[in-house]
Parts: sequence; structure tokens; C-alpha cells
Amino acid sequence: MKSQASLKVFKFIAWFAAVYHLALGLAATFGSTEFVTSLAEKVYGITLNIDPDLFISLARFIGSYMIAFGLMMLVLALKPYEYRKLAWVGAILFIVRIFDRVVFFTVLQKTLGITMSSNLTT
Repeated sequence: MKSQASLKVFKFIAWFAAVYHLALGLAATFGSTEFVTSLAEKVYGITLNIDPDLFISLARFIGSYMIAFGLMMLVLALKPYEYRKLAWVGAILFIVRIFDRVVFFTVLQKTLGITMSSNLTT
């Protein structure tokens, strides 16, 4: 019974990660510069201190990786037993993102105007 509850929690997290990454990846890839900039400000607390053209170019590039990660998480959510090794990819990405956010916080703060509270909650 406990494993069923754990599986439901795992699938919920995988679905959430899939939808989140697919939505933001598609928005970053296909959205207008104004829309992507506004979305980044609202979701991540970013205040642009860099060239907007550079930001949108990077956002579109990152968007393609978000789409790929979202699709991988979708596959994992649909068939968690068959593709359970993909869970390691998600876990490793999560750990690397925490590392980057802590170690490179001053760079994020300087270039994107992210506050520590926004950095830790997104």
C-alpha cells in the first residue's frame, strides 16, 4: 500500500515537471520577446541587466532543453516502471541546478537581478 502511495506522489511530481518544462520551453522558444521577458520576470523574478537581444537568444536556446526535459519527464510519468532509470536524470539535474544557484548566485544577481528568496523558490 505504501508503494502505491509513493508511486502516486512520484507520478504527480513527474507530471508537474513535464507540464512545467514543456510550457516554459515552448513559451521561450516560440513567444515574442516581450512575452518571454515578462514571463521570466514573473516566474523567476528576473530583472534584465543584460542586452534584451542576448537574453531572448539564450532563452530560446534554453527553451529547447526545457522541451526535451519535459518530454523525458512525460515519458517517465506515463511509464514509470519501464523508464525508471530516467528518474536519475531528473534527480541529477535538480542537484546541479541547486549547485549552480548557490555557487553562482552573485553572477545571477548581477546579470539577472535575482534575489536570494526568488533564487531559492524557483
